[in-house]
Amino acid sequence: NPYPQSNKYNADHLANQYWDKFNDVKDTFIKNELNNDKLKLVQGILLVDIIDKLNKMPINTLIKSKLISIFEKEKGNNLYIDFWGDWCIPCMKEMPNYPNFINELKDEPIKFIFFSVNTTKESMEEIKNKNKINGTFYNLTNDEIAVLNNVFEFQGYPSHFLINDKGLSLGMVAANLHSLEGVKSTANLVKQTLNKK
Repeated sequence: NPYPQSNKYNADHLANQYWDKFNDVKDTFIKNELNNDKLKLVQGILLVDIIDKLNKMPINTLIKSKLISIFEKEKGNNLYIDFWGDWCIPCMKEMPNYPNFINELKDEPIKFIFFSVNTTKESMEEIKNKNKINGTFYNLTNDEIAVLNNVFEFQGYPSHFLINDKGLSLGMVAANLHSLEGVKSTANLVKQTLNKK
């Protein structure tokens, strides 16, 4: 479970106590914003709006536009994101198990995004096709990698994240895709997390 539980009761109690007074709000935009804020408190973690964080970064406009367009294109979808590279042994051990993992989540409203790091586009395509992975693959430049390391706050590979359909990061997923048993347990973790949103 990626959410800390120690303050779960307090978060639920405070959220319900505070947001109950807004039950009569009729404006759809305001109601959605309030629901997003309540969601952040109830889950007990700081959910990060990926597009908003990218927009606020003082970075090259072309890089910013490219990365924002990737996430804007996927808004409305839950996303499972994998940062990986062909030089990374644990990453490469996961790749053959992705078809099983994706199949375990076939009934969930989720898409799979793969960001390759320090890997040629040719190698990325070859690995995708060899392992028959049904997902969207992007080959990142060094500058794009540096930006996304900062946005998602990670350094190690592979790294896996969930983003909900509102574009909010639900945090890093403790994935274990090296075995069929690990695939099933990770798929269950993803299902539980998506059901909490």
